[in-house]
Amino acid sequence: MRCLVALDGLAESNLPDLLRLMPRFQARFKRLKTSVLEFSSSAPQSAWSEILTGTKTFDNGCAGYAHPSSSLNKSVIFTETDLLKPPFLVEADQGSAAVAINIPLLLPKPGNRIWLSDGSLPINKFVSPSSLRSHPAFAQYEPRPYKSHAGASTVFQRDLLRRCVDVEAKRLACALSLFKSGDWSTFVYRITLFDHLFHLIGLNFLQATDLSIYGALKSFLAELDEAIEIFSSDEAVKTAFVSAYSHVACLGTLNLNMVLAQGNYLKLADEESASRTHADRVKVASALWETTTHYLSTLEGRLLTSATIAASPVAGAIYMNKSAVFVDGIVDKENYKKLRSDVALYLHNFLSAGYNRPFNIEIHPAEYNDTLAPDIVVSVDGIEFHNLGHKAITPRTTHKASGFALLPERFAVNNITATKLASWLLS
Repeated sequence: MRCLVALDGLAESNLPDLLRLMPRFQARFKRLKTSVLEFSSSAPQSAWSEILTGTKTFDNGCAGYAHPSSSLNKSVIFTETDLLKPPFLVEADQGSAAVAINIPLLLPKPGNRIWLSDGSLPINKFVSPSSLRSHPAFAQYEPRPYKSHAGASTVFQRDLLRRCVDVEAKRLACALSLFKSGDWSTFVYRITLFDHLFHLIGLNFLQATDLSIYGALKSFLAELDEAIEIFSSDEAVKTAFVSAYSHVACLGTLNLNMVLAQGNYLKLADEESASRTHADRVKVASALWETTTHYLSTLEGRLLTSATIAASPVAGAIYMNKSAVFVDGIVDKENYKKLRSDVALYLHNFLSAGYNRPFNIEIHPAEYNDTLAPDIVVSVDGIEFHNLGHKAITPRTTHKASGFALLPERFAVNNITATKLASWLLS
């Protein structure tokens, strides 16, 4: 069996505080080696696509959990069906099945995939196969403690923090039940409690003994401590612990679409047209709303695509408005490469002049990218991107594509790419 347990949100620097609260893991840790987990893209949203497919971001096409569909004006949720490469890591061996718990992008796959939702998909299903619901632990399964950060702001923080711990504790019970019940090809289990707490409290919650939920958090970590011993006690199981991204203090927000508009690479529709489209969309969404439907905010109606060369419908990802890819695209193949270079240079100059922060601009390696993969990916340390028209509230923290892998010492190296980690697990 291949076993991957993700502690997403944690940085390597958080490990000492975590291990102090998890003595069994601390003892196990002495037989593991910490490797820096490297990704081909600086966009943290694409980390799981690299782990699942064993290929780089531009090769698998995923720059985030959404992507443009027929137009830059319309985005949809990104799922594994949109990947340019299959998620090899969770493909089951012949006669066996794979377990995927709380993993982004992945869909139910009846027959050979045991699946518990991460809550990001536009489907009204949390558990697959449905027969799992006969077990009390799975009948109570919830993927998220709240639907959105905006929705979370309406709940008293003490209650919200407790809910985060409770939801993760129920997920852990499901994970343990599944791990013990079958000889799986692959077992992939992602913990998102740390990610939620970073967003809600800030960077030092593992040290904050005066937190109202500190007792509940310690209790959960004690349960996780026992579980980690179970996940890693069998030498025949190839086990790795990873964090696909970490958190840093958020110093501000940036709307790349506004930046592109300033450079005349993007044209916004007039307010009346944009408002009309938005109002129509809200009516449709309200009519179709169900509690498990993921409501995606898009640029729909905001772009005048007939005068737009490039836009950023996905945070940190820029797509050229290619006529061969989008029904209302205007960038033809002959002008693509030059315009892509012009946009990248413009962004470089803008960020160099306006931000005293390290930044990275990655360009698709193909001469002509005729896929729905992004053409340019941008990241700025400590800056969170938002792609809507209104000013965003600066959150406490933001994601950084900086992770770690804890591997058996005989297999470990100082630095390991996500693609090599996937290859090691599959070998």
